[in-house]
Formats: sequence, structure tokens, C-alpha cells
Amino acid sequence: MRGPHLFSALVAVHVATAASAGAQAILDAGARGAPQHISYDLGAPVGLRVSQIAVPFAVVLPVARSITIDVASAWASSEVEGDGVSSRISGLTDTQLRASWTLGTDAIVLTAGVNLPTGRSTVDSAQIDAAGLIGNDFLAFPISNMGTGFGGTGGVAVARPIGEWNVGAGASLRYSGRYEPFEIGGTAVQYEPGNEYRLRLGADRPLLGGRMALGATLAMFGPDAAGGTTYATGNRYILQGAWAGMVRSFDVSVSAWNLTRGRGETVGGVAPWENISNLAVAVSTEVLGTRVEPGVEIRTWMRDAGEAASGLHRGNNLGRLATLGVRAEARFASLLLTPSLGYTIGGVQAGGPDRASLSGFRVVVGARYGR
Repeated sequence: MRGPHLFSALVAVHVATAASAGAQAILDAGARGAPQHISYDLGAPVGLRVSQIAVPFAVVLPVARSITIDVASAWASSEVEGDGVSSRISGLTDTQLRASWTLGTDAIVLTAGVNLPTGRSTVDSAQIDAAGLIGNDFLAFPISNMGTGFGGTGGVAVARPIGEWNVGAGASLRYSGRYEPFEIGGTAVQYEPGNEYRLRLGADRPLLGGRMALGATLAMFGPDAAGGTTYATGNRYILQGAWAGMVRSFDVSVSAWNLTRGRGETVGGVAPWENISNLAVAVSTEVLGTRVEPGVEIRTWMRDAGEAASGLHRGNNLGRLATLGVRAEARFASLLLTPSLGYTIGGVQAGGPDRASLSGFRVVVGARYGR
């Protein structure tokens, strides 16, 4: 399942720089990890608990003044329990290897990457529920799929200042190889994803004593093929915005994103458009030498169900949630720790006029090592 990349940088250009070359670059290597546990309870009439333990990690290595290589992967265990359902899938996910080459004075960045299929790309009938529900864009689990086939990505990004603005644009192409996502009754289903074409625009500037950043992404997909049938995944349109600055003695950040997935075609017919919107506000301050940041996040999920068999009205609200959380930040020499807690309440459409309550929690221990 394709991910929306909802938490990518607001600015379209990411510039990778190294402090020095050769042996010194090895000393500038960094590592990041974020062990986390996320769980959601869906009340009647759904009656399910969906949970995931995930340990994403990455290593960043500047091999020269203008070239950076990073490797990222994760271990995850996802589980669905309740209402006669028991489904679990766990293991290592795919591994992404990427290189970035900065040309000139950070004005042009070339990137190339490969997806190495180290994860579980084929699931059996007992794992389908767990593998499918973690890919829900509304719940936004950190690991949305356990594995796909071999793939490659190439891209270019440019940036330059225009007055008070820093403006950037980028384009990329992703190729994904054929793999077998399902095995039903001992028979594997062949799936060949279409190519993904992605365009990004971004800009930032000073505003009201802080800094504002804006971004827009268009992701277009070629036709997918499975079981001798081709179908289309709807294009994705992502808008992002953020402002961060000082208000009195507090650091304040406000961010928002909106994901629209256009109408597509499935084996069973038409896939209606969907829209997910998210707004987050956080305030941080120093408490006994540790930065503490409470915040709130609100998310809504809409879908055009006018042509769906459920009979729901057009523009139906499929779900709402609100998350209250707190994040801390503490540094120990070259190690930065960012633990956080969050509690979520809300509701989702359960079919027809019925709605199911939603509650959940999230525990994250972020860690970053490096200069």
C-alpha cells in the first residue's frame, strides 16, 4: 500500500550538507531511532483493538562535503484483536538506501534511492486484517506496510532566495517492482504497482517574529496490475503549512496539512475521493533544564460516498479524532532524547448510520545521536 508521506518536510527542498570530507565525515555520522507503541480501541459495533509496536531507525553518513548517504529501516509488530478477529504480523520492514548530492552552494540537490525488499511482502489470510488496518491514512500508524518489492527513486530539487522568501521545487520518479501481497489458499496474487510521479513546491519566510513555511505536493500514479486486471490509484494532493515563533516567553508552533486522494478505480468498481485534514498546536518552555511541550492535534476524515453501496450521503464524515499530548526534550552530550505521550479520543463511521467510538494512546521515545 502506498503511503501518503504526510510528515515529509514542509519545504520541498531538503539540503544535505557535511561538515568535512574523508575520515572527518565518518565522525560526523548520525543515527536516529524512535521506539513507539500506538493502540486504538474501536467501540461497538466494530469492537476491535488495533495496535502497533514500531522501532524505526536510520543512519546518516556524510561521505564527502557534498554527498550524504542514509539507510533506514524498522522493526514492527501489528495486531488486531476482538469481535472474532485475531490477526498479527511482525518482523523487519523494507530497507531504504538513499544518496544525496548537493551541487553549488546548496542550490541543486540530486537524490537517488533504492527500496530493498527485506520486509514481509506476502501475507496470508490470518495476517490480512493486521496488514490492512495499519495502512489507514486516518489512523496514521508509523509503519503503514511491512514490505513491497524492489524499487528505485530518482529526484532533483532546486532552491533559491527571492526577496524575503526561500523558494524551492522538486520532482521525483519512483519505480516499484512486482511482488505478491497476498497468499490465499496457497495461491499467491501477483501485484505490479504503477510508477509514481511526484512534484513539490515549498517556500518559507519570516513572519510575525517567527517563520512561516508552506508546501504543496502532487503525487500521480500509473495504472496498477493484479490478477490480470488493471486499475487506478487516485492521485494525491497534499497541502502543508506551519508557523513557529516566540509568543511572550513561550515557543509556539502551529502546523496543518490536508491530504486529498482523488477518485480511483478498484477491482470492485469506483474508489471515491477521500480527504483528511489535520491541525496541531504546541507550546514549549524550559522546566528545570528540560524543554517541555504540551500540544493538541485535531483530525477529520471525509469521503464522497455518493456511489458507495453503504448509502451514506455525499461528503460523509467518516471520522474525527483529537489527541492531547506532551513532549519533552533533553540533551546528553551528543545524544538528544525526545520522549512523548499522547491520548486520543474520537469516533469513526461503522457502516450505515452507525458510529463507533475511538480511543487510544501513543508512547514514543525519540533518540538522535550525532554532532
